[in-house]
Amino acid sequence: MARDPSGNYTLPAGNPIAFGEKPASSSKYNAVQADIATELTDSLSRSGKGAMLAALDMGGFDIDDAGAVAADAVTIGGVSAGFLGVPSITSSGETAAVAVKGKFYKTTGGMTVPASTFAADDCFGIYDNSASAITVTQGSGLTLRLGGTTSTGNRTIAPRGFGVVLFISATEAVIFGQGVY
Repeated sequence: MARDPSGNYTLPAGNPIAFGEKPASSSKYNAVQADIATELTDSLSRSGKGAMLAALDMGGFDIDDAGAVAADAVTIGGVSAGFLGVPSITSSGETAAVAVKGKFYKTTGGMTVPASTFAADDCFGIYDNSASAITVTQGSGLTLRLGGTTSTGNRTIAPRGFGVVLFISATEAVIFGQGVY
């Protein structure tokens, strides 16, 4: 007998064998053993042997203690995406690091966008978490374009403004957003 939709296993009909039943029929015993073997084969190994053969219905529950899965991203089919909000890094100004890819800086100081650190299609955000404008500096070897214009070079983000830096290549990026000029 297979498991029911809730995953509960039930022995085949006529089992368990009643106490004192004689003789225990080999056909009953063999049927139980075969059934248990089938259900164990259909179970997911806790030690990582085998792989899922169908989608895993989590019944609306989260996956906890997922091991090596990053807490702020998931990769499916080679595409990485953040979830449960956009992770942020608090800063007082620095050179952007590849670790911020898909995240955003909450900064109170200027930022430098370097060349050859990020790859095409990488992106990150910058939030000016201050009452003063900040400068986003075009790093050496990088062309930083202002979205929607032909302008290149250093950019300014107004107080409480937010900009997104999207890399077209390792040496070309575009910045756009509210309060970016």
